[in-house]
Formats: sequence, C-alpha cells, structure tokens
Amino acid sequence: SLEGYLAGRLAVAALERCEGEPRRSCLLDGLLRSDPIDLDGFELRYGEGDNQGSDRVFLTVIDAGGRYRPINALREFVE
Repeated sequence: SLEGYLAGRLAVAALERCEGEPRRSCLLDGLLRSDPIDLDGFELRYGEGDNQGSDRVFLTVIDAGGRYRPINALREFVE
C-alpha cells in the first residue's frame, strides 16, 4: 500500500512541474530533471539510464497480531 501511495504522489509531483496541458513528454521531463522529487523527506531521483528513483529498502515483518512492524535487520525477526 505504501508503494502505491508513493507512486500516486510521484505522478502528482511530476505533473505539477508541467506547464499548460499535461502530456506524456512533460511528465517524463518532470521526472528526469536533475533535481530530486521530495515526497515529505523521501527523495526520488531519476535521470538518464536511471528509472529506479530510490535504492532504499525498508524491511518489515508481519507480527503475530497481523500488524506490520519495521525492522532494521533480519536477525531482529529470527526468534
């Protein structure tokens, strides 16, 4: 769910960089600018040959109560 939320925020941020009628070319230009797209402190940077945006990985587990829980390392989860 977080990934879908960020994808929506990314699309809005890229479209906000467009002037006039939004077009595919404008959307791509908005993503590929040299300055990062900041989503409340989470930065995404795209460029020539780099379509990933971020290299960060967020580890989570589902605990016994069915809730998502962030962890820093897999060894925290091994019991």
